[in-house]
Amino acid sequence: MSKNNTDNDKLKLLEEKIDKRFDILEKKIDKLISIFEKDISESCSKMSGHIDFVENVYDTVKSPLTYICNKVNYITGNEDVVVALEDINNEEEIRDYDAITNQDWLLR
Repeated sequence: MSKNNTDNDKLKLLEEKIDKRFDILEKKIDKLISIFEKDISESCSKMSGHIDFVENVYDTVKSPLTYICNKVNYITGNEDVVVALEDINNEEEIRDYDAITNQDWLLR
């Protein structure tokens, strides 16, 4: 019977160690969740704001930039090089673009 008591004591100690380890892991997981909910969402929000800013700047300068690049190419004799900073949103337009000559693209 004493062997049985020692085995039970060992099991209880092991169970206590497992419980302590479980509590430690649970606290670490809670801390990670807290970080994800607070810090990462704030970082994502900041990055989203930056992306919006860059897209707005691009939308503002793409037409003048296209015009200037095409004029420079025309003046330097590179008429066959056409800069087109247009938004191509669907696959059909992308395929059509590949089939259009540079001169046709300029007339669009």
